[in-house]
Amino acid sequence: MNQKIVLILPAYNAAKTLIPFLKALPKYLFGAIILVDDCSSDNTYQIAKKQKGLLVYRTPRNLGYGGNLKMCLGLALDRGANVIIELHPDGEYKMDGIIPGLAKIKKGSDFVLGNRFKGNSKIAGMFWWKHPFIKLLTAIDNLILGTNIKDIHQGFRIYTRDLLNAVNFRTNSNNYLFSFEIIAQAAFKHTPIANVPISTFYKGKKRGASFKASIIYSLGTFKVLALFILAKLGLISRLFRKQGKVSQCPNCKSHYLVEQRLSISKFNIFFCKICLNGFTRPIPENMEVYYPPTYWYYVGWIGYIRKITFEFFQKRRKKWIEEYLPEGGDILDVGSGEGNFGKSLNGHFRVINIEAPFAKLRNQEVIRTDFLKWRPNQKFDAVCFWESLEHLDSPQDYLEKAYPLLKKGGFIFIEYPRYESFESKFFGKYWLHLDIPRHLSHLTEKGLKILVNRVGLTCLEETSILSLDYGPAGFIMSAINIFRSVGFIPLLIFSPLILIGFILQMVLSVFGESPIGLIVSKRK
Repeated sequence: MNQKIVLILPAYNAAKTLIPFLKALPKYLFGAIILVDDCSSDNTYQIAKKQKGLLVYRTPRNLGYGGNLKMCLGLALDRGANVIIELHPDGEYKMDGIIPGLAKIKKGSDFVLGNRFKGNSKIAGMFWWKHPFIKLLTAIDNLILGTNIKDIHQGFRIYTRDLLNAVNFRTNSNNYLFSFEIIAQAAFKHTPIANVPISTFYKGKKRGASFKASIIYSLGTFKVLALFILAKLGLISRLFRKQGKVSQCPNCKSHYLVEQRLSISKFNIFFCKICLNGFTRPIPENMEVYYPPTYWYYVGWIGYIRKITFEFFQKRRKKWIEEYLPEGGDILDVGSGEGNFGKSLNGHFRVINIEAPFAKLRNQEVIRTDFLKWRPNQKFDAVCFWESLEHLDSPQDYLEKAYPLLKKGGFIFIEYPRYESFESKFFGKYWLHLDIPRHLSHLTEKGLKILVNRVGLTCLEETSILSLDYGPAGFIMSAINIFRSVGFIPLLIFSPLILIGFILQMVLSVFGESPIGLIVSKRK
């Protein structure tokens, strides 16, 4: 038994096939066998946990084939695997390719793929229309990738540690497209790839992917091929970049599906494909130096303009509170600054303001403390995070803290910069609302919903909002950041940028792509 060979089993709804599959395994070949259940709707996980010699894990939510496989590969690498064999416990792929595949690895290949159409392999039950379709697709792929792979679109693979260290596999899709993306990445790196005959048996309704799923997957492969061509021409996308640093997600406490997205000065932005949120690393030891006194209060005529602009446009927050709490109530404003929001509410509301311990505030009534350590003696009808949750390292921890502070039926309001909005993608690292390193979290709409659901809250409203206090300024400064990066400060076009910024925010709002979002959730 080779302690450096690990078998991985990405599993989903494999309860009926798992036991006979495991009985047929040549277990003596493997130093470890890892099964990751992708939140199956049957009892795959429970059955697997009872099996001896099986390391069993479960994804925190249904991630899809690619997400599951990334977790499998990460777990195998953590166990010191030099060779990782992928098999599916649904029994579609037989085990006759394992020993020949390991022989190919021993001869110098770093990536081995099964071939269903050659040698002694047997293929049964596949839809008839798939044979010519697969061969045509494989021919096109080989032509563009410069490879000679006999059967690209199949599921038996053997990976080496060298391959996985060389390619940026953590950035790959969470769906079935992962299987083709890693082949394109290997071809881009000129990785030695080998083929071995593999027998398959498709049965029942599944019989491989459906016609619709096959078309969607095929269109995705053409996108990957286009990115491959561009990468060869020097326009390298994230898919074909060098593997970045790895960091643990503060929400999921896992690094298996975390990819490095951006590098800005000495800071990096990572993105977790489990909770679908980003985070900044490293965290400065002294955050106070990044918050000048003018961050908290306004000075001079520019400060006065900011003050009246914010007070005017942020009346929307008062409207939301009054809509959900028409009879008033107790409000906790986390990250309140000088407490201006609380001052805007009428006498039916009682507001407690809380800020970071290092906040340089004039309002002495604001509580300056670590929210996670704070122990209030009351509960609240609403907890508000107005543009503050992104300043915190672990948003899930803060939501978990806020949940028991709510009265039954209480609300949590979150207004936040929408990472992965149109403006975020367009400006990339120049987007003002990244605000590195003050913004320790980079929140998406889907990601925030995941966090809200994890802590037991019910999401009532999720929307992008027209924010004329943050939106136009964010667009203008993001555009100026781009000009500055090439050594040009466009003073003459500053006025046109203001007009463009206002118009663009209104257009983006119509299409649900405003850079600012709102999520309202409720305690059950």
